[in-house]
Amino acid sequence: KNSNSNSEIIKQNIGKLFKLRNDLVFLHISVKGSNFNELHSLLNEYYNHLDDDIDSLLELYVGIFKKSFNLNEFKFSDTNSDKSVSRIKKVLGEILSVLDKIKSEFSKMENAAVDSKIDGIAEYYFKQYTFIIDGYFSDIHEDEGGDCSGDSSSARKSSADIATVNNSLPEIIKRKKRKI
Repeated sequence: KNSNSNSEIIKQNIGKLFKLRNDLVFLHISVKGSNFNELHSLLNEYYNHLDDDIDSLLELYVGIFKKSFNLNEFKFSDTNSDKSVSRIKKVLGEILSVLDKIKSEFSKMENAAVDSKIDGIAEYYFKQYTFIIDGYFSDIHEDEGGDCSGDSSSARKSSADIATVNNSLPEIIKRKKRKI
């Protein structure tokens, strides 16, 4: 019975990772501004990396619980229309939170190899969240032709100019039905 509870919690959290992956795709195709090329490429890397990580988690799920995984049970809401680099950091933070919940449930089974696998997955997003995205906040004044000695509040305000997204959710994301 406890295994069923664990499997349901893990399944729900893997579903959340799919929603966050769609958020990254939305940001990837919608980003514009002076850091367009860098952020566009970085977001492409993020959602491709998350595809591979979700696949690894699904393989663990199916292998351990001997259950299939059907994405049709999940209702994915439209992505947040936040128009700033901070949205990227928020999505990365949400990915880390979901991975922590998944690890917590898998840890109840006391399988060190599974725990290590999830730690390896989380390490990538922790690095991006902690070190990489913050670099886009610190480079804002250079892009504006000013110096980097400005206060952080002006950096936060101008971050929307560096990476903005349009508000429309692309039809391809609404129509895409992934089956596993």
